[in-house]
Amino acid sequence: NLHIFSFQDKDECLIGSHQCSRHSQCINTEGSYTCRCLDEYFGNGRTCQPRRAPQSKAAMYFNYKLSKRTKSQCPSNITAQKKELKTFN
Repeated sequence: NLHIFSFQDKDECLIGSHQCSRHSQCINTEGSYTCRCLDEYFGNGRTCQPRRAPQSKAAMYFNYKLSKRTKSQCPSNITAQKKELKTFN
């Protein structure tokens, strides 16, 4: 007896049974799928974080509200004004 089976790949992307981030593209593969973050995001495809413009070293170091600090508490090359970080060289 000869039995012939026909299998059809399930497109998880098409039917929405994937676990991709809403900020990614679902790519169907044979028997599975992969997720790829969109250009504006980074991650593994299931979790995608927004890419941000690089910050200056001073902005990264002072990643808190400068409005709560006095000018005398800031380093000599940085001053706090209107909640903005101003640097001068």
